[in-house]
Amino acid sequence: MTLVSVDDSSSEITYIGSWGPGGSSSEYNSTTHFAGSANQFFLFTFNGTQISVFGTVPVNDGSTPTTARYIVDSLSSPPQTFQPTQSILYQSNLFTSPPLANQQHTLTVFLDSVGVHYYFDFLRYDDGFNTNETTALYPPSTVSSTTSLSPSTSASVFEQPTSTSAASISTTSTSNHLTTILASVFVPLCVILVAAIALLARYGKRHDKPAHSEKGVNPFVYSPRHAELSDTSVTSSWCPPDHTAENSSSPLPRLGGVAAGGRHEDADEIHRDKGRAARLVLMNNAPSVSGSGGGGSEAGLPAYEG
Repeated sequence: MTLVSVDDSSSEITYIGSWGPGGSSSEYNSTTHFAGSANQFFLFTFNGTQISVFGTVPVNDGSTPTTARYIVDSLSSPPQTFQPTQSILYQSNLFTSPPLANQQHTLTVFLDSVGVHYYFDFLRYDDGFNTNETTALYPPSTVSSTTSLSPSTSASVFEQPTSTSAASISTTSTSNHLTTILASVFVPLCVILVAAIALLARYGKRHDKPAHSEKGVNPFVYSPRHAELSDTSVTSSWCPPDHTAENSSSPLPRLGGVAAGGRHEDADEIHRDKGRAARLVLMNNAPSVSGSGGGGSEAGLPAYEG
């Protein structure tokens, strides 16, 4: 820590009311400021973690007390009263604050009553460099009675709190930091895991449904087609254009002794069919003969008895 001393003559201190200069060689920088009546005060603003006020306690019999209050920011000490003394006490520690947050603060010294002169000599504060920060301001003491201040002792604004070790503060900070890291890692993982489980459950439910069977064609069931044979008139290619086969409505010629209608015929029927076919061929190819006697007649083939 670094202690900084500020003399009463510094321009950083603001005096309000009736204050006068003084000093002796026994005082800091041989200077002081004093006030001879109540309701006088001065202000000082600083950045640091603690501050003390030093002054001169004059000889007094205690018949008229000198009482002052020391206020840091909005926290005030109980009124401090000097005890009677038969000798002058130089550079006496009149007040020391408790540990403060390492930031800007304002000290106010207010005089409630003055029996003899109040002498202010200098200030000394810790600027907070190279120190562990104290994170809490402690409330003032609730003592309401006037406290007597021995000239050889200093007045304290607040009750001194039980100090907290730096190791304890560091451990708490590390624990909080670790908790934050774990939360930032595991919360997203839990969300992803829940979403994956939901998707898998939905996928499994969809595939658990029974598949719709399709009716297949039975390969062993045969439905025969009922084809009908229609009777057709066949124009013989062996006859002249103006002739048709004798039996145009007869079944198609037999093949290998089997009729086109699917029935077996006897040998006589086959023989007659062959005879008819031969007759038709001969009639197509026979020439016409004319008689010389004027009345020619067409020579015909002898009739075929089938």
